[in-house]
Amino acid sequence: FRAEMSEMFPGKELVRVPTSSPVYHEPFELVPEPNSSLRRKGVDTEYVWGIRHNERYIVLYSPYDYSCAIETTQDDIEAFTEEFGYRLFTNLVSYGMTY
Repeated sequence: FRAEMSEMFPGKELVRVPTSSPVYHEPFELVPEPNSSLRRKGVDTEYVWGIRHNERYIVLYSPYDYSCAIETTQDDIEAFTEEFGYRLFTNLVSYGMTY
């Protein structure tokens, strides 16, 4: 994925989306608590990566398989619930339509 993005967007790189970004807050609050199962399993707080252009993310990506949460297949990280998956995808679509 990273290689393809480098070809499509020369000179741009995937960077961690900071937790201050609307991606994590609009419309749902998705920043994990310090003691959440995400952190206990080693998942970074900034679990979405993006490519920015003109002060806006034009690509959003995560190395974690959130589609499993939506499909209700069990992941070993208890925070990846179906509800969490839907909320994350809602935030991503909201970001794309708003910013």
